[in-house]
Amino acid sequence: MTLKKVEIQNPYRAKLSENDLITLDLQTDFAPTKPLLHEESRFLYVLSGQAKIKIQNKVYTMEEGVLMALNPWQISEIIEVTDHVSYYLLIYKYELFNYQIKNHINLNSEEFPFLETLYKTNSILVPRSLRDQILNIFISLRDEVGLCSLDVNTNKKSFSDIFVFSKISELLVYFLRLAERTSEDLKDNEFFSEQIFSYMFLNLKEDLSLNKLAKIFYMSESAISNYIKSITGMGYYELIQSMKILKIEFLLVYTNLTLEEIASLLNFSDGAQLSKVFQSHTGIQANKYRRANQAYAKFLTTKLDQRSVKILEYIYDNYEEDLEILQVAQLFDTSPKNINRVLKYYVEENFSSLLSTLRIKKSCELLVQTDHPIAEISMMVGFNSQKTFLRNFQRQIGMTPSEFRKLNQGQNQAKKNN
Repeated sequence: MTLKKVEIQNPYRAKLSENDLITLDLQTDFAPTKPLLHEESRFLYVLSGQAKIKIQNKVYTMEEGVLMALNPWQISEIIEVTDHVSYYLLIYKYELFNYQIKNHINLNSEEFPFLETLYKTNSILVPRSLRDQILNIFISLRDEVGLCSLDVNTNKKSFSDIFVFSKISELLVYFLRLAERTSEDLKDNEFFSEQIFSYMFLNLKEDLSLNKLAKIFYMSESAISNYIKSITGMGYYELIQSMKILKIEFLLVYTNLTLEEIASLLNFSDGAQLSKVFQSHTGIQANKYRRANQAYAKFLTTKLDQRSVKILEYIYDNYEEDLEILQVAQLFDTSPKNINRVLKYYVEENFSSLLSTLRIKKSCELLVQTDHPIAEISMMVGFNSQKTFLRNFQRQIGMTPSEFRKLNQGQNQAKKNN
C-alpha cells in the first residue's frame, strides 16, 4: 500500500495564532482534501451536505448535525464528497482550556477522562433535540470573534475572553456527554499506526526513543521511521522536536517555569539546548517570545512551579517503590489534592492511575524481555500482591500477563526466524 504524505497544519486552512483563544471559520468542501496532521485541537460542526472523512484510519460520515473533535497530532482527510459539505471549523488551544476547566471551572473536582474521551471518540451525531443548542454556541462565537476568512469583528469586546471560555466549556461538555453514549469499536489494546502521532504527543515528558516506541507498538524501528517519513516528510526526531516546540510555546506563555525547568520536563539536556532548538524552529529567542506574549499569561491564574515539576519527576523515578500519595505530599510539603491537580495537568491521570500505568508499562517490557515469573514481575514493578497486578494488567492491556507474554514472545520468535 502506498502512503500519502500528510501536510502539517495546512496553510490554506485557518490556523490559531498565539494571540487567539480560538479561531472560527465557515468551510465548504466540494472535493476530497489532502490529508492533514493537526497541531491544534478543533471542532467541526456540519451544517449541510454529505461527505466521508477519514480520521485516524477510520471513516466517518459528514452530514447535518455531526459534531467532530480532532485532537493534536491526529490525521484527517475528506476522502469523498457526495454533496458539497459546509461546516463550522473551530480551532482552540486545548492545553489552556483543559487546564482552566479542570482547575477552575470543575468546582466539585469531578473525575473524567477528558483527553482520553476526545482521542477515542472523534465523531458524534447530535440528537435533533440538541442541535439548536449546539448551533447557537457556534453562532454566538461567530458574533463574538467573527470569521477569520472574512476578517470581521476585529475590535475585541468587553469580557470577551470570559465569554469564549464559557462557550467552549459548554461545547466540550456537550461533546463529552454525547461521547459517553457512543459505542467504541476499538478495544483499548488495539493500535493503529496513526495512533503513533498522538502517543508521541502525549508522552513528550518521557525520553521516548525510537527503540522504545517500536517496543510499545510492536513494530520494527525501521517500520516506524519509514511510516513517519512517508506520512509527514520528517524524520522521527525531527517530528518529536516539532511537537516539543508547541509545548514549549505554551509553557513559556502560560507558566512561570524557567527555561531549565522546561528543559528538564521535556528531556532537553539544559536550558541552553532548549533555547537553541526553539530559536532554530521559530526564529525568535525563547525569552523574547515569553516577553512578547506576557499579556496572555493572565489566563492561568494558578502558575506551575518548580515543585510541580519535581513531584512528577519523583513519581517517574520511584514508581516501583511502595509509594503512597500522602507520603509524596509530605515529602514536597503540599496536599494530596494539589498533587492530583498537578498530575491531571501534566499527564491526565491522578496519582493512583498514573502509578498503575507506569507499573503495567514496565511489566510489559519485563514479560517480553525476561523469563522472570509473573509473581516476581508484579513485585518488581511495585504491586503489593499478584492479584492486584493481574486485575490492573487485565484492565489496561485486555489480556492476562501470560497471554501477553506468549503472544509477544511468539511474534519476536517469528521475526527472528524470518
